[in-house]
This record gives sequence, structure tokens and C-alpha cells, in this order.
Amino acid sequence: MAGLRKAKKYDWKDSNMALFGTDVDRKVKKASAETEKAWQVTTNLTGTHTVVFRINKFKVEIVPESEFGNFYDGDSYIVYRQTKKPDSDDFTQDIHFWIGAGSTQDEYGTAAYKTVELDNLHDDKPVQHREVQGKESALFKSYFPKICILKGGYDSGFRHVTTKEYKIRLLRVQKQPAVPGKKKNILINEVTAKKSNLNEDDVFVLDNGDKVVQINGSSCSADEKYRAREYIALLQNERTGMAMKLITRDSAEEAIEVPDEAADDDDDDEDVVDGPAEDFQATMFRLSDASGEMTFTEVQTGILTRDKLDPQGSGAQDVFICDFGTDCFVWVGKGASDKEKSNALMYAHNYLRGTQHQLCPIHVMKSGFESNDFLNRFH
Repeated sequence: MAGLRKAKKYDWKDSNMALFGTDVDRKVKKASAETEKAWQVTTNLTGTHTVVFRINKFKVEIVPESEFGNFYDGDSYIVYRQTKKPDSDDFTQDIHFWIGAGSTQDEYGTAAYKTVELDNLHDDKPVQHREVQGKESALFKSYFPKICILKGGYDSGFRHVTTKEYKIRLLRVQKQPAVPGKKKNILINEVTAKKSNLNEDDVFVLDNGDKVVQINGSSCSADEKYRAREYIALLQNERTGMAMKLITRDSAEEAIEVPDEAADDDDDDEDVVDGPAEDFQATMFRLSDASGEMTFTEVQTGILTRDKLDPQGSGAQDVFICDFGTDCFVWVGKGASDKEKSNALMYAHNYLRGTQHQLCPIHVMKSGFESNDFLNRFH
């Protein structure tokens, strides 16, 4: 689906994500069967497995394993991960919904809603994660040794997107920070095809449709070169008679047959400034409807202590949102009401809208099923 263009980058983040009872909620319910057939593949897995789903007009589609690691920036995805615990027959479960920079609000809403549905199927044991393109958690990245972000995606379920003729594509092949105990991660990210997007540190692949050029930066790594060649080989298998050329960065001026600044240039490829403010301090909030109305109040700031989550040790009656700047955790107490549970992600999303790190990963977990990453954040 390359060539489609969608909403401005991260347009969905400015929306109030009150999902339940909205048009998104009603449309998703109408489009869903009593049971989602796509989820069945996750119910009889043994050992460690990854399953990827893609949202297409409120429907869930299974992504073939051959396409694992490929994500279109105009779409939203759901990734189910079952990980076998060392020296044990038990396993952990994680469900990530990934939002492309050009994904629409209805796609984001569908992914969030269907994530809760899949979580319910597994008796609320999985940890839920919101992942945003370019701000993915280390855990999410660890599932895919090779990640490729392509421009385009399915038409939105709410609006029609017309197909444009094929355009030249420029892809950056870039090594990601290492994750301890995991394979090396290489990200392939499509950028606007213009000379100013080249650099000396990475490898680039210029795709003209019938010809593809690999451009090696002077400081690029061997892993990046190998991944670029691997990607080009996949393209050659798909396109009969496609020509391939390997050049160095010094001769890249000859390879990029577009102006220094593309005619339809925009700011899509600029990094969104999204990180904690310099004076940011970790903060804990309580979400509660005990008074008859939903309240969202600050509990603690600075150094967070775990005892604030459940001071009586008998199962907290509320939901707590813990913002650590780089990650935001939603902890659901055993006694939390259905309304508190269903509104937890929405409140976390809307709270982050008022911060400088609104795209950071959100992790939702229940009491008794906490991740080590969450527990280790407390003093």
C-alpha cells in the first residue's frame, strides 16, 4: 500500500480518547463478531511466540510471519507476545498496540479497544502496552531483529484516501540501541526522498520501482550494510528484472534523482520533540469513582514508593497511574471498578497530552501480574 498519504504526523495524539460509547466504540462492536476469530491463534501456543495483527477498517487481520517487523506509518497494529519463563513451564504475556505516525483516531481507537478484548480473552493476565512510532519501548523492539517503517497504509474506516501513482522511496537503515540479552536491532525507516536526508552514519536504500540503489555512509556499520542488502534481495524476489546498484556516500549525488528539497516536501521526517522536561519528577495519580464521580488526583511526586499503591495490603480499590517520564504505567488494583478499568488508558493518554513526553509508552497491568520493569522503578 505504498504511496498513500494520511493525516498529519501524530494527529491522533491531540484527540480526547474517550473510546467507550463513542462512534468508534459502536462501529467496532458492530464490526466484531461475538468472538474475534483472529484471536484464536493466540490460545494454544506453547513456548515463546509472537503474533502480529493489523487493523483494517475496524477489522483485525493476521500478519504473515514473513512480514513481521514491517509496519506502515498510516496504520495501527496489535502485537501479542508469549514468553516462556526460564526453567519453567509458565510464561508471561504482553499485548502491544502500535500506532503509526499517520494513523487516524478510529484506527487508534480500534487497536486500543481490540487490545482490551484480547486481554480479556486471556483472563486479564497480559500486560498491555501503547507503542508510538519512533518512541517504541525496548521490550517491543526486542521482538523484531529487523524493523521496517514504510509510508502509507490502509484507507481509514472513516474516510477515503485516493491512491497516488508510485513515487521514489528513500529508506534509512539504522542500528538501534542494544537491548541486553537480545539480538541486534536494525530499523528501516522510510524518509522523504531528498538529498538532505542522507548522512554519513547510516545506510540508505533508494527505491525507484524498477531500480534500487544502496548508499553506504562512510561511518555505517557492517550490520546496516547486511540488512540493506537483505532488504533489497526481498525486493528483487518480488519484482522481476529489477536492477540493483551499490554506491558509496561520496557518489550519492548522482543516485538521488530528485531536487535537494522534494517538490512536495513536508515536515514528516523531522523528529517530534518528545521527552521529559528538565525539571520533571516522577508522579503518581489515583483514578477513583468511590465518591460516585470519577476523580483523578495526585498521590505522590519525586521518589515513588510502592506502598502507596496498596497501603492496606488487601487489594487496592482504585487504579493508579505512575508517570516516570520515559514510560507511563497504569496499575489496576484487584478491587478496581469496571468503570475505573475501562477509563484507565484514556486518562493516561489524556494526562500525557499535557506533558512534554506525550508519546512515551504506556503500560497497563493488573495487581499480581506486574512486570519487573515496573516493580524496579519504586524505592
